[in-house]
Amino acid sequence: MLLLNPRMVRFGGEVWTDVTVLAIDRVGTRVIAEWGDQGPHPVFADVPERKTVVRIVQEVGAGGLRAPALGDEQELTARTTPAGSDGEAYELRARCVVTGVAHELSVRRGALRTIELIAVSAAGGGGGGTDPVSVVRVNP
Repeated sequence: MLLLNPRMVRFGGEVWTDVTVLAIDRVGTRVIAEWGDQGPHPVFADVPERKTVVRIVQEVGAGGLRAPALGDEQELTARTTPAGSDGEAYELRARCVVTGVAHELSVRRGALRTIELIAVSAAGGGGGGTDPVSVVRVNP
């Protein structure tokens, strides 16, 4: 999932401004594959353990000295509309832990901060595999 220029991003009580990208990637941390005797391709595959990684890219302005600390756990909330329109809005919610904060400086793009988080689910999803990220439609 990729949100470009979300209108609002909150992490706990903090509002993050000038966010240019919010990306959610899903990674299989344990992959099972089994092969039969008939050829080189798997006949069964499963991903019983996975990780949901959230990456936020933020332009750092004059007041952008404050970054989240590693290990901080809060609810991440982002609101966006399709193509930045005034139409229907969607809100993304996920309980997240900060796993990385990096900075980049270039003449072309300016100062950027990349915040990496892992979305967590209560009790690992409780056997039902509950997705730690929810997206709901809200009024604009």
